[in-house]
Amino acid sequence: MLAATLLATCGAPPRDDASAASAAAESPLATTTTPALAVAPQRLAFGAVARGAPLDGHLTLANRSTELLWIDELQLDGAPARLRFAGADGVPTLVDARDETTGGEATAPTASRRLALRLAPGANATLDVSIVTDELASGPGNARLRIGFSNIAPATDDRLPAHSIAIPVEFILGAPAGSTPLVAQPAVIDFGNVFVGEVLHHEVLLSNPGPGDVVLTKVKNSCSCTASALEIDGRRFSAAELEQTDHLGTLSPGETARLEVELLTTRVARKQSSLHLSKVILVHTDDPSARPLAVSLRATISTPYFAEPETLDLGRVRVGASATAVARLSSDQLGEFRITSATSGCPEALRARIEREQEAPDARVAWRLHVELLPGAPLGTTLTQVELAVDDPRLRTIVVPVQFTIEPNVDFLDNRPDRLELLDFGQVVIGVGATLELVIENRHPEVPYRPGKVELARGRPTSTGIAVELIEKVAGTSYVVRLTAPPALGRATFFQGEVVITADHPEIPVKRFPYRGWYKPAGG
Repeated sequence: MLAATLLATCGAPPRDDASAASAAAESPLATTTTPALAVAPQRLAFGAVARGAPLDGHLTLANRSTELLWIDELQLDGAPARLRFAGADGVPTLVDARDETTGGEATAPTASRRLALRLAPGANATLDVSIVTDELASGPGNARLRIGFSNIAPATDDRLPAHSIAIPVEFILGAPAGSTPLVAQPAVIDFGNVFVGEVLHHEVLLSNPGPGDVVLTKVKNSCSCTASALEIDGRRFSAAELEQTDHLGTLSPGETARLEVELLTTRVARKQSSLHLSKVILVHTDDPSARPLAVSLRATISTPYFAEPETLDLGRVRVGASATAVARLSSDQLGEFRITSATSGCPEALRARIEREQEAPDARVAWRLHVELLPGAPLGTTLTQVELAVDDPRLRTIVVPVQFTIEPNVDFLDNRPDRLELLDFGQVVIGVGATLELVIENRHPEVPYRPGKVELARGRPTSTGIAVELIEKVAGTSYVVRLTAPPALGRATFFQGEVVITADHPEIPVKRFPYRGWYKPAGG
């Protein structure tokens, strides 16, 4: 039996009650258009509960085919979520969905994790769904859980599932006991269908119906794609000030404060054509027994343009060299849309310019974004973006991600083909030992590379007995660092550490290279 626990919140259109009832009546285990995987029920309806109470439900997944199925992905549109899946062997596997915007947990606009979980022919799985309602606004709420599956084992993490099933999740939240006396008008803001890149604004009135004073202490945004400003007691707090203060002001009975909310769709990570987004802004008071007032923001975000490719990858480039790449942007929804400027997110390393395509083959208005890597780009991998200013009342900005890796002119060649930079002894035979070599090649002799010292550091066990030797082939150009593992390391079976190379070179004065290995008995 497979089992999973999903901690979720809200975000997708509900299914029609009549069609759901009809489907459930036809079969105890409702099927989909792809009969290999059946899911029951096809809709989770929790009914009305008080906000803060848990919502627990269950889904049954059945493999009706004669082949092994792989559950490739669980995705919840428009909801912060954490996914837990326990495999058939009973060993729990924790899969945490993370915020694609900030890197933190439990605030992703689309909570998603790629899996590789097997479902044997004729076998069933149970998916446990638990919705956390503490930070949701009162009223109706909904979510959409997507289950992606294939009949081919996933070879890579980025392979998309061959099939998917969408399960609507519905609930109604009432105000909990001990809720804050504050009232928000409106408490739920639905921006409807919007374009990615739009900056959405709305005003919320916070009022105190009485009978006592209410002290507002802080306003908390659910993620970096939401922002707020507050006017209370004749003072205005910006979004930055709201993050730094713990006392905003007091509302006497009948008084009102003005909360300005903003939803930045440019900061929403997207991987599909339409995305249901749900965010919450919490208004806290000084009453420890009262729950914060929740203001819910909802939107369905679509992309009105095509970017080919979606990400500009300049690849791996030697330091001091240049590289270029081009992206084409077109639209069938914006008409004669006009891009007025291109701004590089890393101007010291990347130059960007935009030009109108004169004769687009598909008869759409099209633009070409040209990016050029400058010689001063820093070493290592850089993830940046180009912001395109658009002259359109709804779409003001288009963001094109750009990435590149700058490699030094000095190569450190180990024994691995995957460029992992690891001297891997693998299994070392006890009584025999092993030797590995790190080859150093300077491809820019005009700037000599001269290692002055090579030593070992962070060895485990501390007295490893690993020997290191520096061999000069061509002064300033070619060297070999030789590591030798002794026939035995006492009782140790595993060893690791790093080689530290100190050199006279402007780009790489110090290079650290890890090593590792295991010991096995002779003939074992």
